[in-house]
Amino acid sequence: MDKSVGIESIEQELTALWSDFGTDTEAAPVIRACSMNLVAVVGEDADRGSVEHMLIGLTGDHPARAFLVVLDRAAPDLETTVSARCSIPLPGEKQVCSEQITLIAPPGAAGRIPSIVSSLLVPDVPVVVWVDRSFPFPEFRQISAMSDLVILDSAGDRDFTLAMQLLKHNHRVQFRDLAWERTEFWRRLTSLLFEKPELLNKLTDLSTVEVTWAGSDKGVSGESSAMLFGGWISHSLNRLPGPEYPLPGITFSESGEQMAISGLCSIRFTFRDGVSYLLAMSNGGKCPVVTQSSDGKVVSEDIYPIRDVDEEQRMSTLLTTYEQYPGYLNVLHTVTGWK
Repeated sequence: MDKSVGIESIEQELTALWSDFGTDTEAAPVIRACSMNLVAVVGEDADRGSVEHMLIGLTGDHPARAFLVVLDRAAPDLETTVSARCSIPLPGEKQVCSEQITLIAPPGAAGRIPSIVSSLLVPDVPVVVWVDRSFPFPEFRQISAMSDLVILDSAGDRDFTLAMQLLKHNHRVQFRDLAWERTEFWRRLTSLLFEKPELLNKLTDLSTVEVTWAGSDKGVSGESSAMLFGGWISHSLNRLPGPEYPLPGITFSESGEQMAISGLCSIRFTFRDGVSYLLAMSNGGKCPVVTQSSDGKVVSEDIYPIRDVDEEQRMSTLLTTYEQYPGYLNVLHTVTGWK
């Protein structure tokens, strides 16, 4: 249950919260755990319910002191609440509980957020800042500066504004981009396709790459992921040993009809001899299918038994490692250089 408190009373109320757990003789025994500080920063246009649901799931696997920071023009003043989030890992085991501090601020009070968050961070554990897709507020830069890792989402931001700002102003901060992480399924599928010697040897004859993205897949636009995938193709070809590989023409288009996985619908590789390979999902949406065609006629179809992960699994993986994918920054510079 959320409890409204004054800013000066937050720590006191958290202490009281855990004391109440200790006096509840009917509830399962409680373990208070904290492996990190997890700060979620969202704008007023964000789906706050989805963010809170994600926080509950994440803190079940990664016990944390969670902060939910919301910028809301309709808020009369800075509002704060505290609550406990508990889960039982396995039947019969003790409850593992984390705490959440929610800060809802109108624009005029946003300047107070960084100092409040800083004063409430649990010491000696990492600080992870997660920024929702709706760009937050100028003071975010101060919050990100106190973090060990920033998780951002460039979906819906085809200019990659926040990523470029982090590189410019907080270049020492490690960050991961969910729009890039969503391409992992398609990068893995592409790598499996080009493991075939006959295709690897034809890379010098690759003519075009067509990337189709979904306008909205569970609220996530795939345009930024499509551009990052295209940047990865371009960057990967530049890094191959041997002869210089001519860069193919890379095009992007939106589709509202095809089944999307992580915002992308399909990838088509076409070679100069007219042979093409289409990577897309099967009609049932369970496995990807690679369709080989020659001059418009289907030659073969191969099913690849690989699966994508959901957003919570993707986020949970990011919380276990703070290392940036080595090529991401090069891909980002490639993509922003296209503009």
